[in-house]
Amino acid sequence: MKPSSSSWSLGAIALSVVGCGGTDSSDCTLLACASSFVVDFVRTGAWNPGEYRIRVVTEDRSVDCTTSLPLSCNAPSPCPADANVQLLLVGCNLAPSEHYLGGVEFAQGATPASVTVSVFHDEQLLGEGSYRPTYTTSNPNGPDCEPTCRTSPPERIELP
Repeated sequence: MKPSSSSWSLGAIALSVVGCGGTDSSDCTLLACASSFVVDFVRTGAWNPGEYRIRVVTEDRSVDCTTSLPLSCNAPSPCPADANVQLLLVGCNLAPSEHYLGGVEFAQGATPASVTVSVFHDEQLLGEGSYRPTYTTSNPNGPDCEPTCRTSPPERIELP
């Protein structure tokens, strides 16, 4: 029987509880931080073949991530390497009709105060959203253990 995602979550929680006994670093677990902020793309229609450009604007930078559908599993990353943002590409090993863009996520440590995301298909605007993430700080391995994570609840863009 294949373990479900909830059993994995319970295992992660159990591991983190085991490591909460003291301040000795050997008592720390090895849980990592999740993305600092995610904007999910929710599409009511089909993800049509063609060129997609996702513009991500923060208070100090504008980044364009570009890709095509259907996806190529061997394609280079659609976002600049130094961007601290990643485009979530889903389904490259599935049938082309099942390929889609899942959203954008900011790397841990990248905590922009304001974010605007615009989604274009063949240079036509599909939708956009502007956000002011509210970050909380946590230590998933215990209060005296690294890492210290800063995360904000996810947001979403509804696309036609």
